Amino acid sequence: MNAKADQTALNQMVDRILKQRTDAKLNKSSIFWGALRSYMIYGENSPQKYMLKEQELKSLKADELISMIKEITSYNHKVYYYGPRELNGLNNYLSNAHITPTSLKPYPTPVKFERRNTNDKKVFFVDYKMVQAEVVWMNKQPQAYDPKLTPTISLFNEYFGGGMSSVVFQTIRESKALAYSTFSRYTPPSKTTDPYYITAYVGTQADKLNEAIPAMNELLNELPVSANSFANVKEALKNQIETERITKEDIFFTYMSAQKLGLKDDPRKQTYEQLNQLTMSDLKVFFDKQYKSNTYHYGIMGSKDRINLGDLKKYGELVELNLTDIFGY
Repeated sequence: MNAKADQTALNQMVDRILKQRTDAKLNKSSIFWGALRSYMIYGENSPQKYMLKEQELKSLKADELISMIKEITSYNHKVYYYGPRELNGLNNYLSNAHITPTSLKPYPTPVKFERRNTNDKKVFFVDYKMVQAEVVWMNKQPQAYDPKLTPTISLFNEYFGGGMSSVVFQTIRESKALAYSTFSRYTPPSKTTDPYYITAYVGTQADKLNEAIPAMNELLNELPVSANSFANVKEALKNQIETERITKEDIFFTYMSAQKLGLKDDPRKQTYEQLNQLTMSDLKVFFDKQYKSNTYHYGIMGSKDRINLGDLKKYGELVELNLTDIFGY
């Protein structure tokens, strides 16, 4: 740990961070998929807003940050290595290069962010001057993490809302021409204590919003059945697993992700082995149990000049938000 304090470099970094924050409030993706989505999941106290304020950033001292950096290896940690060294040579190298105290400190207590329930109907609207309108549906599921569901979820996502051949894409974009982009997913958690989410999305023209939202709502309550599409997506998913390779440092990240879910095997293995046994009836049972008759929180970004806010109230309680509300600065 030979890092040297450089206050000038730190001040320049702070200036870049502040500019990035300003730029984020001009970027549609940062607003919609970043700040608004985080607000919808967590409310006022969200990870998006958990940051040093501008004055706190400007008050940082390079010496203090260097001291914190040098303390990093004093906490419990693991070392992952990918490269040409043999194990014995690597152990010898690390014993000399990676110096740690005899006793390592536990991690600091993490900040806990409470997730909103979606038992009520709400519409979170952000005014942004553009011709298009962006809509996201979110439902937090009561279903606890269950690895046995993974094969069904993987196939369902491909069939229902995953790609260009999915039911959602073919219906909303191709057949009805109501969106330039659309999807829906049953999103698994990243760790066992997190919930599943149903997510749906439509990117459309503002003047088609009143058609696009009901079209998606219809799909979220009634699963279209297509034997040909089901057979095609099953084969496509099988081919994807057969050709996909996890290599280099991705091996570590995949392993760590599996550990967070309490898994000891690659979940793709279970999916691949069960694909041939899964039927359209299995997807219908899953849909009826998990998707049908849910309430949703809607996140909508568009221009007040093009969208009648009164029309949005029929989908739930309307909550108007500005950029400060969702970004926290």
